Amino acid sequence: MQVPLLELRTQYATISNEVRRAIDEVCDAQLFVLPAEVEAAEKSVAVCSVCAYGSGLSVGTDALLVALRPYAQPAVTTGGLSVS
Repeated sequence: MQVPLLELRTQYATISNEVRRAIDEVCDAQLFVLPAEVEAAEKSVAVCSVCAYGSGLSVGTDALLVALRPYAQPAVTTGGLSVS
């Protein structure tokens, strides 16, 4: 018996028209870097998080780096070069 890890077909079927419409709007506008949709999503994240700003990142690894960066060891400066 196979148990699917993720079965998204049923969920996608309920939102496929909305997803396709959004994809078409982005493709028609040809704005792939920081379109209005990204700004709207970032504002929505800020509101949901009760923060002044929200930020969209390209991948989860970037999100981890941003979250953990304040806890990194301070950079060591040697002869004008910063090494962290």
